[in-house]
Formats: sequence, C-alpha cells, structure tokens
Amino acid sequence: MPETLPATLKQLITAEYIIDPGKEWLEVHISTSGLLNLTVVSDRFFNLSIPQRKEQVLNLLHQSQISLSPGFLSLYTPQEAKSLDISPPPAIYEVPIYT
Repeated sequence: MPETLPATLKQLITAEYIIDPGKEWLEVHISTSGLLNLTVVSDRFFNLSIPQRKEQVLNLLHQSQISLSPGFLSLYTPQEAKSLDISPPPAIYEVPIYT
C-alpha cells in the first residue's frame, strides 16, 4: 500500500534533519489549497540564515521530486524554538486505512 504524501515528507525530512528526536522535531501539514506548511526544529540550522535554511529545505524537496508549493516554512534551531515557546505537536499515532 503506498504511503501518504505527508508520511513520505516526514520520513524524508526526518532522515535529513532530525538527529536527536529528544530535542529536534518536525510538523508537516498540507493545506486545502495544496501548500506545504512545514515546521522543522533542528540543530542543522545552527549558523544558517533564514534564507539559507529555506533554500536547503526547498532543494531537498526538489531533489526528491516532490512537487508541492511552499506555504509557511518555519525553520528553527532548538534554542530558537525554546525562546519562542514553540513546542512539538502532540503525538498522534497514524493508523493506515485499508479499503
């Protein structure tokens, strides 16, 4: 059974950006208009400007041939997320739907 696009995106971005799940995390949402809204908290963004972070993430999506238009891209280091009081979404266990 093929995976859903959000699950595929989550795996792709996790493999690239999430090294320490205790302090790094991501949230993937595709809007009803088809825009990719993404929040990534990762130490990989340390010492990178916001435009550099966005360029990295968009290049990863392009190389993976994922054709979604970017919506909100919120890309932080764990320290920035903490200072902005941004926390990970509650854990939701995805159960595949079989038809």
